[in-house]
Amino acid sequence: MIVILDTNVLHNDYLFKQASLQAIIRERILGYRVAISTVTLFEHASHYLKDRKEAASMLRRLGVDERAVLPVDDNDARAIICKNSEAAGIEILPLPAVAHEILIDRAIRGRRPFTQDGKQGYRDALIWETVKANATSEDVTLIAQDNDFGKKDLSPELREETNALTHSVTRYKGYDQFLKEFVAPKLKASKLENELKNGKRQLSTTAEFLRLLNLELELYSFGASPNKELGLPNNAHLVRIEPLNRPPELVDVSARLLGDGDVLLRLTLSTRVDVLAEYRVYMGEDYFEPDYEGYGDIPVTLDVTAITASDLTSINSLSIERVEQNEDADEPPHEHGRL
Repeated sequence: MIVILDTNVLHNDYLFKQASLQAIIRERILGYRVAISTVTLFEHASHYLKDRKEAASMLRRLGVDERAVLPVDDNDARAIICKNSEAAGIEILPLPAVAHEILIDRAIRGRRPFTQDGKQGYRDALIWETVKANATSEDVTLIAQDNDFGKKDLSPELREETNALTHSVTRYKGYDQFLKEFVAPKLKASKLENELKNGKRQLSTTAEFLRLLNLELELYSFGASPNKELGLPNNAHLVRIEPLNRPPELVDVSARLLGDGDVLLRLTLSTRVDVLAEYRVYMGEDYFEPDYEGYGDIPVTLDVTAITASDLTSINSLSIERVEQNEDADEPPHEHGRL
């Protein structure tokens, strides 16, 4: 996903240091990029140049040589904004390849983001075309504070245009709304994910987790293919996987907050399982006769999906997606016992 900032949310933040913006930039670990359009670059540089001229005028009155702090022209101002945005980790998107006829028609019809008389809105129209161009390849979030794109969400006519795009377009009216409605819920899940990875939280040590995992292992035994998944000989028929008596080791985890406040966890676990298998002798005509039973201590990887409360106080559901013998495992030992 790409987050595109409109000029009106930047205000006079030429170093891109405003606290809420810094919070958005810092949390790009959630999987989005932050960018401004070339239109915003030009507008922001223009505001920067105007403010520097006002500052220079004040410096002259104080007897200070303003040339040390004043860019010579617009190009210098744009270069400074480009340098500052790059340092902040904010991309600059190119101008969209949109035909003049499209913008003229939009202005004449007074279609947003143009005003109803079509006299204002050209630059916002280019920003909107930038949004649509990027939404052909990824989800786009537009943070725009004024009402040019709609009063709260996108205006109905702009929302209608997004229906033809490959990816979604979401609009927030400011940094704080984006942080509250998009970043904060995912950070909650992301924080939990990091705590589990770093060993600060131990889901696998809860008795309820182990109970549900053993229940799913028992159910999994009915459909398991022992020779393919557990590395047992072809003549082995899996009777059951014995219950685990110790928590498995967490290899990897991902967490995503669900709409109802619960957390969806996808876990990769490593453990050893004892299996009870029945070894059969082929008697001909698809008839097998049991010969002996055996146990195997097998190192396995488990892929598990669980839905838990965000504070891990309860596990609402748990299922095993895959059980597979570790690739580097030796052939499991078999303690044979005649039937």
